[in-house]
Amino acid sequence: MRKKEKGMILVEVLATLVLLSLIVGIIWTTYFIASKSNVKEMSVLRLQKEANYIISELQQVHRHCPSYELTIAKGKIEIRKCTSNDNQEAYNGIISSEFRYFATFTEVSDEELGGLIASGFKDFEGITDNEVIPTGTDLNFLHFIVQDPLNTKRYVDVPTLITRYKTD
Repeated sequence: MRKKEKGMILVEVLATLVLLSLIVGIIWTTYFIASKSNVKEMSVLRLQKEANYIISELQQVHRHCPSYELTIAKGKIEIRKCTSNDNQEAYNGIISSEFRYFATFTEVSDEELGGLIASGFKDFEGITDNEVIPTGTDLNFLHFIVQDPLNTKRYVDVPTLITRYKTD
């Protein structure tokens, strides 16, 4: 630039615009990656919260009802025929129905489990455990899975053992 000229030449303006565009692009990319990660983590947290709630409710039923009927289907978890120790109808009804559910009392291979999860439990008929008898019986889920119905890749698997209080 000459000493008497006041202003910028076209190359300087273009270089400034390119640098500014790069900086803005980096900031936007960082923002959207963080936002997407936050949505994913919130979804997983919601699934964990739901699994904890269901396990807590099942624990209450298992410890307070001498016998009950537990149904775990793709779209609901339900307790029926539960009478508490003081003969009052209690804890009967649907515990949860907002997600997809899977539970098993037996070992399932990783391949079989992966196929069920990927299909959104399409082939899962559900579990109906009629009259869970309390005497020394624990409720042992080797897999208890809560899956997001909108995104089948998001799920939590919580192996669960629910025991009864010892009474003598």
